[in-house]
This record gives sequence, C-alpha cells and structure tokens, in this order.
Amino acid sequence: MSENLQIKRKQKKRSLQVGVICFVSAFILIATSVIFSNRLYSQLNLRYDNAFELLQLGQYEEAYGIFIELGDFRDSKQKAEEARQEQKAIDRKEASAFLPPPMETGHLTLTK
Repeated sequence: MSENLQIKRKQKKRSLQVGVICFVSAFILIATSVIFSNRLYSQLNLRYDNAFELLQLGQYEEAYGIFIELGDFRDSKQKAEEARQEQKAIDRKEASAFLPPPMETGHLTLTK
C-alpha cells in the first residue's frame, strides 16, 4: 500500500510541476506579447505624430508618404488624402505661375 501511495504522491507532484511550468510559460508569453504590442503601438504613434507635424509645416509629400506607410493606423488614410490634396493645390498654383497672364477684354481700336 505504501508503494501505491508513493506513486500517487509522485504523480501529484509531477502534475503540480507541469501546472506551474505551464502557468509560468503562459505568463511569459502574455507579458512578451503585451510589451511587444505596446512598443509597436508607441512606434506607430511616434511616426503618426511625425507625419502630422510635417503636415502642419506644409511638407505635404513627406507627410503623405508616412501616412500611407501607416495604413489603417488611426486616421492615417484621411490625413494622407489631406496631404495629397494640399500638395495638388500647391502644384496647381505653381503651374499657373508659368502661364501667360490672361488677356484683357475690351474694345480694340484699329488705326491707319
């Protein structure tokens, strides 16, 4: 009977050890995931803030590129479109500077 009791105690001890190992492993895995997730979010947030600052400074092409890279993070798609539209407006204004001034309308008088 004592041999049977020793086997049960060893099995119980072994089960407890396996349980503790599983718990610690799960805890480490969850903690690592949380740390990685927070770090990734912080990096994305930093990039977003950088792009937003570029947008405010009028550096639309650079801001657009970063917002596009950020994809679905926060409102990056909307900010990318905003930067694109602002850059298009600047491009149109610069292009119009090369056009000749509009002709004045009025009456022309022909003389001999």
